[in-house]
Amino acid sequence: MYLKISIFILLSSLSIPTFAVQPLYSLKAQGSVTAMFIEGEILYAATDAGCIDVFNWQTKKPLNSITFPKIKDFMGDEIAPKVYSIDKWQNKILSVSQGVHGFRNVFTIEDGKTNLLINAEIDKMMIKRAVFINKDQILIATLGNELMLFDLISRKFIYKKQLGTSVFSNIDLNDDRSQVAVADESGIVHIINVKNGEKLKDLQGRNVDNIYQVKYNNHCILSAGQDRRASVYFSNSNISYYLESSFIIYSVGLSSDGNYGAFSYSENNYIKIFNTNTKAELALLKGQKSTLTQIEFINNDMIISSSEDQQIMIWKWR
Repeated sequence: MYLKISIFILLSSLSIPTFAVQPLYSLKAQGSVTAMFIEGEILYAATDAGCIDVFNWQTKKPLNSITFPKIKDFMGDEIAPKVYSIDKWQNKILSVSQGVHGFRNVFTIEDGKTNLLINAEIDKMMIKRAVFINKDQILIATLGNELMLFDLISRKFIYKKQLGTSVFSNIDLNDDRSQVAVADESGIVHIINVKNGEKLKDLQGRNVDNIYQVKYNNHCILSAGQDRRASVYFSNSNISYYLESSFIIYSVGLSSDGNYGAFSYSENNYIKIFNTNTKAELALLKGQKSTLTQIEFINNDMIISSSEDQQIMIWKWR
């Protein structure tokens, strides 16, 4: 009996990260942060308060805020639109925001000027994410799991591809933006050729339920699952595995070299850091107060995280 207990304690202790970490400091956005883009020391934080807050995360100072015009809700009242997605190419910002009747607007913002690409009232599209492929093209993903390549010069779609019948969750581009990982409620990660929208492969078997987020860096793909699994695949091999959490995993992060992953862990909103190659659990970050929405690696030693409150946390985990 005592031997069994001792073995259980020993095995349990092997899964405990080597040390716990508290945040260095936090920044305060105007609303819950829905998406982030980090460019050097500048942080762009999209919020549900109708704005993109811009910070210098190193000096801890807010720089400015990009505010979107208010919209009317179903009752006819004016509200601030939720911003769902943000990306940046050189001096141009790309965003997806809430529009009338539940449809979405897609804007580019450059030198303080806002350009409406997709009009919610006219185009009536349920867009969830939009990202730059290059300076002239953007990739758009809808809740209906349709992937579309849009040309900014001609303002026409190059292709529209229906990826399946499952509800879309998230996308992430690889390093050279030639491939995109698409996750949906099926638990499958689709790897798509961006140029023509053709499917290259399906990664499956590790998540068995809805995937909330996916990251794709340096051949490594990391997904966040409703099944409490953080699944790891490699696009250049058949190796795959998953790590488990005691709670639903809403968010994941991946270093640019693909060697380090992070995922929301436990109902206490902890973040677990691990080595994607060895599966070794390296640190447990404690301090986020509500459900995590974004985890972004600044470099291999630091991350920035956000949650369903106004606090953006900056961490140095090693």
